Amino acid sequence: LRVVRLTPLAADALRICEHEHTSEEVATALGITSKKAQALCEQLARKDVLEIGPKAPPATWPSVSIIIPSRNRNMELERCLNSLFALDYPRHKLEIIVVDDASTDNTAAMLAQLAHNVAPIPVRVITHTTQQGVAISRNTGAEAAQYNLLAYIDSDCVASPTWLCELIPAFQQSRVAAVGGMIR
Repeated sequence: LRVVRLTPLAADALRICEHEHTSEEVATALGITSKKAQALCEQLARKDVLEIGPKAPPATWPSVSIIIPSRNRNMELERCLNSLFALDYPRHKLEIIVVDDASTDNTAAMLAQLAHNVAPIPVRVITHTTQQGVAISRNTGAEAAQYNLLAYIDSDCVASPTWLCELIPAFQQSRVAAVGGMIR
């Protein structure tokens, strides 16, 4: 059980927010500025009494380098790649970098087959000749990335179609340097 002391203004905001509203709608209903309503909603969200919905999408979607470190997970990697090919994000703004950490399974053959078929998003493969570990593999991918915005996903993960669309808007705030998604 958690007790939170609410000001009358915060209590009114929560009553208004029983149904989904924008901060501008909350501002109008409470007779306060949009900036004050936004701050109030963020404060209530930090106290876990209000859930703030997704941020508005940016005017233009930034380019993103998706980095996947992998070792001996060819089937999982293929499933991961297929989920990335289905992302709801402008394809021309994406690149995928697979860092194969000296796999000894069929990873190379699977990636060669993928290269033979035309992937909907450019995929580059970097292969370590000796096992380096996941951290160095992530760094290898970061060094090879052509875009400044990096998205890491492990080869045994499956991205939801809205994975990037839900994370990228947070970068509109200058104080945000890293964002993490929900893992199920």
